[in-house]
Amino acid sequence: MTRLQGVNLNGAQLVGTNLLLARYDCVTNWPEGFQPPREGALPVERTCNGRQIDAPNFAGKKVQSVDLSDLDLSGAQFRQSQVYNVSFAATNLNGADFANADIYSAEFGARNGRSSNLGSASFRNATCRYCGFRWVDLSRVDFTGANLERSDFRSADLSAAVVDGAEFKDALYDERTTFPAGFDPAAAKMKKIPEAPNP
Repeated sequence: MTRLQGVNLNGAQLVGTNLLLARYDCVTNWPEGFQPPREGALPVERTCNGRQIDAPNFAGKKVQSVDLSDLDLSGAQFRQSQVYNVSFAATNLNGADFANADIYSAEFGARNGRSSNLGSASFRNATCRYCGFRWVDLSRVDFTGANLERSDFRSADLSAAVVDGAEFKDALYDERTTFPAGFDPAAAKMKKIPEAPNP
């Protein structure tokens, strides 16, 4: 992963440069008018000198085999992206948009007692197979039309999640998993297994 914290790039020609997941901070000096979030670069802090930094844009990009845990990715765009083998453990994803994304083996669970904050994230029509949501508050998440096969929802809170048309075949749950009113995990072909250990 490229690290650009404190680097002076003023005057650099960055057209065509792959900055996906490059990390930068308030001291990084970019060419005039350059917008690093639009290139998928990652700010290590979201506020610089009192100014809010835009969320990174990964829309339509491939994000794979990377640790994105313990970050503030609130409002980040993952629409129509490919997200493979990525950890979002303890990451703030409130308002993140995963609509129509293809997600495989991503971990959204807790780390060191801290859960990811998915807040009002959207997974509308996304494919999210083998994803880990253990102990995560999903009560405001929109899973409309999502394919969630074989994902892990043990001890997750889905009590007010939108699950219309979602596919849960072979997804895992336990006694502590809470579902929306009227949702039948057995009818959804979910698998009940022993409770997940505390994170």
